[in-house]
Parts: sequence; C-alpha cells; structure tokens
Amino acid sequence: MTHPLLAEPVGESAWETTIDLASAELGYLRDHSIFGFVLLPGAAYAEIGAAVGDALGVDEPRAVADVLFRKAMRFRDGAPMRMRVEASSGGADGIEYRVLSRQVDGDEWALNAEGRVVHGRPAPDQVDIGDTRSRAGERIDRPDHYAASAARGGAYGPAFQGVVEVFTGGRECLGLIEAPAEVDTGPYGIHPAVLDAAVQVPALHLDEEDARLWLPVSLDRLQLYGAVPRRVWTYAVRVHDPADGPRTLRSDVLIANDDGTVVAEAGGLLARRGGRK
Repeated sequence: MTHPLLAEPVGESAWETTIDLASAELGYLRDHSIFGFVLLPGAAYAEIGAAVGDALGVDEPRAVADVLFRKAMRFRDGAPMRMRVEASSGGADGIEYRVLSRQVDGDEWALNAEGRVVHGRPAPDQVDIGDTRSRAGERIDRPDHYAASAARGGAYGPAFQGVVEVFTGGRECLGLIEAPAEVDTGPYGIHPAVLDAAVQVPALHLDEEDARLWLPVSLDRLQLYGAVPRRVWTYAVRVHDPADGPRTLRSDVLIANDDGTVVAEAGGLLARRGGRK
C-alpha cells in the first residue's frame, strides 16, 4: 500500500506528493488549525520518518530519531502544497531524511523538518493504567480539554479531536484517545491525528499554568512496537533537562493499548511557548 505522505517516487530515495486539503485522503489535515492557520502537524513529520524506513526496507526494529521541526508548513487559503521527502545514508548514524515544501506554482523549496531513521530497541514495560488513574488528582473530559486548547490557540477540527478524557497528577498525566470516525488509520504506522492527540495531552496538562500553546521544537525518538489500534492510552511524564532553557516543556510519552502494552513511544518531545495569550 502506498503511504499517503510518500505518494510519488521521483528519484533514488526521494518522493513528492501534493497535499490537497480538498482531497478525501489528506483532507483531514484541514482540521489542524493553530493560531488561525492550517499547519501540517509535527506528528506528520515523525510519521514520515517511519514511512521512509518502510520504503527503504530498513531491518527491524527501527526508530525515528533527532527530529527537528524547522519551519511550519502553512496552507494559505487552503491552497495545495507540494511536499518533497529526501533520504540519504548517514552510515553508522542511520538514514537521514528531510521534509521540504513549496507552493504548487512556486519554485523555492523550504525545509520544514529533518531527522534520522535508526536502529530500534525493545519495548518499555507495560503502563499500569489503573494505578495511574488512581493516583490522578483531576479528571478532564473532552469538552473541557478542547475548550482549554482553543483558548490557547489550538482550534482543532473533528479529525484532531481524539482526546476522550485526561487524568492528571503532578508530573504525569494519562489520556484516553480514540481515532475519530473520519480518520482512516489503515495506511499509516501511527496516524498523525492519533499521535497529535496523544501529545496534546502533555502539552495541555503537564503545564503548570494556563498561558500560551506549546509548539513542538524537536523529538528525540519515535518508535512503533506493534500495530496501533484506534483506541489507545497516552501516558506522559514531564522531564527536566537544564539544557532546555526557560519557557520549554519536555515530556516522554508512551502510547499503550487497553491492557497497558506499549505500542508506540514518543520520547524527549521538546516544546516551546508560542503565539498570543
């Protein structure tokens, strides 16, 4: 099956595709609105790295590492964008990949993100969902979660409203995610809308104060350990790294099925405050 974000091979280890928000296949992206602008979600750049590994037949297991979010891919007035993905061997450091974009009628490519495909590692221990829920000091339901998000500038449409409920407590939080009906997860390792919902949870509920939206800066690691079901739990812990500097939020995120088995991991997600209060 052709991956929706790597649709057209255009050379050795290079792909291009047109992202049209009016299309049935990629139209879900129009529901990702930040500060009034439709942007390709950071989760998509990480999933693209996993798709590069699949396309190049990298030996299992593998992971996406050192993802840097360089420049947001903004859809102006809903106009289609041309996206290019390039991959090259980094030797012992794995496979390097870059994601670039331009207006369909333009000729200048902008670098949006880059990262590496590397050797994977064994899955973490199971998440104890029941114990984490019992430790939580507060439960937040879907309407309150998305009201808080909208107040900070994240006005998500239906495809990106996968958070059902969240349980918070200190440096950790737990969220239940269900892929909305309009999201077809089949062609993806982890659908960008599902991964985005999973990281919405720490971005809103590991914060110590209600202020601005957290915007992704980098991701240390994304690894899939098995098939990602439409219903998952996301468990996030805030991580302190003095090197990150002020006004940043770093979290480790585990994504598990109903029995706590970890099916995906987004480790070292670094975000920075952005936009208006």
